[in-house]
Amino acid sequence: MADQKDMTNKYLELQMVEQQLKQVNQQLLTLDMQLAELQQLEENLDDLSKTKRDTEMLVALGGGVFSKAELKENKKVLMNVGADIIIEKDIPSSKKVISDQVNQIKEVVVQMEQEFQILAMNSQMLQQDIQKLSSETTKEQ
Repeated sequence: MADQKDMTNKYLELQMVEQQLKQVNQQLLTLDMQLAELQQLEENLDDLSKTKRDTEMLVALGGGVFSKAELKENKKVLMNVGADIIIEKDIPSSKKVISDQVNQIKEVVVQMEQEFQILAMNSQMLQQDIQKLSSETTKEQ
């Protein structure tokens, strides 16, 4: 009877660990997408600084919608710094802000990957415990 209770507890614990693994994995995917966006933004800023003024270009409005525009400024951009506050920054300063964000996200990714590995090991140990309890229960019957 105690073995059955242990097995039930281990199984419930395994389900919780598996759910945590899914959540951490989803967070890692989200962080990867954010990293890709920031890295693309860095490239776009490089391209912008190399583009001549008064060049016609497409500007993304969101949701796959674009508008034609002429580039009037290729050395500065407007950046949202939070709380709907927008400031003008030169391209190197903007790239520095983005680079700092990339580094912060990379640090979080490393921490999340370590957490994922720990959870995966816990899951593996729980599965082994469940198998052991299961085979012990089968032998007793």
